[in-house]
Amino acid sequence: MSIGKKKLLAAFLEKDNLKLLAYDVFGTRVVRTFAGQINFSAEVVKDAYIADALKFTGQVKMAISAKLPLQAVSDLVLFMPTDKTFSKSLPTSDAVDSFIQSLPYFAEELVLTSSQVDKKTTHVAFEKKLVEDFQRPFMESSKKITAVKSGINVLGAEFVQEGKYFLLVPLEKEIAMAVVENGAVLELASFGKEVFSARFSEFILNHNLDSVRLAYTVGTFDADLASKIRTERGIEVVSVASGDIYDATVSAYLRSLGGRSLGNVLGKIGLQAISSKIPARKPLLLMGAGLVGIILVVMLVRGITGTKSGANTPAVTPVATTPTVPPAPEPKPADYKVRVLNGTLVEGEAGRLADKIKELGFEIKETKNATTAGFVTSRLRTAADVPTTITEKIKAVLTELYDSVSVESLPAGRQDLASDSAGVKIEVIIGKKK
Repeated sequence: MSIGKKKLLAAFLEKDNLKLLAYDVFGTRVVRTFAGQINFSAEVVKDAYIADALKFTGQVKMAISAKLPLQAVSDLVLFMPTDKTFSKSLPTSDAVDSFIQSLPYFAEELVLTSSQVDKKTTHVAFEKKLVEDFQRPFMESSKKITAVKSGINVLGAEFVQEGKYFLLVPLEKEIAMAVVENGAVLELASFGKEVFSARFSEFILNHNLDSVRLAYTVGTFDADLASKIRTERGIEVVSVASGDIYDATVSAYLRSLGGRSLGNVLGKIGLQAISSKIPARKPLLLMGAGLVGIILVVMLVRGITGTKSGANTPAVTPVATTPTVPPAPEPKPADYKVRVLNGTLVEGEAGRLADKIKELGFEIKETKNATTAGFVTSRLRTAADVPTTITEKIKAVLTELYDSVSVESLPAGRQDLASDSAGVKIEVIIGKKK
């Protein structure tokens, strides 16, 4: 964001609500001009998970169209929930694979960015589908999306303390917390305010954090809860900033643009196409129609033979015959579309590998950079209906060129990420070359 007056919209998704705040921005000075909140039913948003993306989009677009300050914004920052954000700080020499393997699912379903803190790289990952569902109503309302951020990561980079400590951020219905060391976020979690004390103690025990004796708070923290933490855990609770947590987060984000920004990750996110499911059901409809036709023919034949049959008509026992089943056709590479993602820092590597795969007869549907670089292991991901013979053809090429290869299943949601890559059955993410 350049110096000068801007109209910024900050959107914070929480448990079951979305906060929309508009600001006039003069450099790093922030003046709030609007604050509103959309509360969703459980069928639309529950525990910061967008269950019904279409209803979510409709409600957000309606709210934007009803408020002039929201229509006037030129920049938009989306702040993701803490429990939908994954962070890990690694030595800068470590490959991103170690972070990816520690996540509950594969990182290509996530959007990654990083920042340098004390010769360590803090990798931050968001659930990709949540990001896509979250940003869709704003894009459809023609809002320029500047960045997707984790609020607690932004605050962690702003309020840097020495050693290892807890950072506690009170939100409307929960408290977001991070385990931080010299500004680098090591662990993230969020708990409801009513159960925070008990869950905080469990978190400390489960993560072997008994040696941490300091907790810093940003925002207005409940005095009784702070006293309880001191008494039960022997942890000193110190405020580094009080007041409105949302204004503090936006101000910290703007200051981070001076050199500590986590980076703009929106350019690497594509909206998933909403496609009709009727074409996918065509084979089932045809099979059903054929079955109904056979039944009608049988009933008709039985009706005719029944009217002609008499008491002296001998019974005819049908003779079972085994139909001749033609051999299954050999699977052809041309029948399987391939997406190639460059997970390395070598420019043009996706195109070079795509040319080699194309020589085998495959159709290359898409080549582009992966959402992050630094993969060591190349990943071959195939849909459930891809035959082993087809998989082995591509694996042989990867094994020849790259250091190591893992074969994995391609989640159903990855097969139609965008209209220009619909029907992709095989995805390759390139790792380190031999």
